[in-house]
Amino acid sequence: MFSLDSSPLKDSDSYFSRVLTELSEYWTTIKAIVPFQFYYRQNIGENCEIIGLPLMLYLLSFIAFWPQKHKIDAVISQDSSFTGIPAYFLSRTLKVPWICEAHEEFLGTPYLAPGETIKDVFLKFVGRLLVTKATFVRATSQRILKGLERIGVPKNRILYVRSNYIPPEFVTYAHSASKNVFTIGFVARINRIKGLDLLIDILALLKSRLEFKLFVCGDGKERLRLQKRINAMGLDSNVRFFNWLSPCLLKEKYTAMDILLITSYREAGPRVAFEAMANGTPVVSTDVGVLSELISNWIDGVIIRTRDPNEFAENIIALATNRNLLRIMGEKARIKVKRSCDWNFLIGEYAKSYMKALHERTVVN
Repeated sequence: MFSLDSSPLKDSDSYFSRVLTELSEYWTTIKAIVPFQFYYRQNIGENCEIIGLPLMLYLLSFIAFWPQKHKIDAVISQDSSFTGIPAYFLSRTLKVPWICEAHEEFLGTPYLAPGETIKDVFLKFVGRLLVTKATFVRATSQRILKGLERIGVPKNRILYVRSNYIPPEFVTYAHSASKNVFTIGFVARINRIKGLDLLIDILALLKSRLEFKLFVCGDGKERLRLQKRINAMGLDSNVRFFNWLSPCLLKEKYTAMDILLITSYREAGPRVAFEAMANGTPVVSTDVGVLSELISNWIDGVIIRTRDPNEFAENIIALATNRNLLRIMGEKARIKVKRSCDWNFLIGEYAKSYMKALHERTVVN
């Protein structure tokens, strides 16, 4: 498996580590290759090995695997561009199937979309070339599935497998948001794709109309710029910044939020939405990822299909002034996540769908 996520080498309790542990129950051996500062190997359980490689070695890692004697039945990459490059060449070299995972809908837009860089456009170009060459492509949402069909991936090679699995310990029944000051959460890797421009515009509109606090949890290249803009607006006393938090501390923050605000241009899940909902915190979000497939508008969350900051501000104020509706919405969100985001079931379906597709391919061939 080729991944951009090096978290298993830093935190054995990270999502990726835990997912690999679960998947290792279905496969004899898993080798996950991730970019890292230096060469490093680490075992997770009895049959899963994480191999960290510096960037250039990572991109050329298919050469190292080519002469090895152990049998590789399939190659999996977490996208079709950066991780797809070594995965494609390894699958061709070893003549084994390649399953390419598509976690975002960006492949459908070849031009420079809002929040993107020239690097993103180049990776999209590479991704569009390679994804059609994959044996199977995993789509994590119906939006992604339709985008893959538009760029020429045959339906019989697309596996629809959602990734909105939430560990059971994330579901809580103690919501502790303040009854006085309305608390908004923003949990993300802080970069331009997260729609920071929209976030700033919303805060500017709320400043004179609502007494609120904002918790920003996460880090990234744009964090310092975001802090400076918030300070320039005179909102530094309203906003608290936190670095990446452990699952336990993040859960505490979710329960202290009245809503989770998502302003992203594009997302895969986003997972933070389901984490918040699992803690009884409704989501107010742009229409990204799988949210419109799982959230019923104004029943267990709010999906806003425009990027109009006025519409966001009006919806947030409406929720802030109707705490009973907010409480009911949060409880329904918790129930939905418990029903739709079951960790064991969805990861089991993830593994079984791959095994089934690979087995049927072997039978046909």
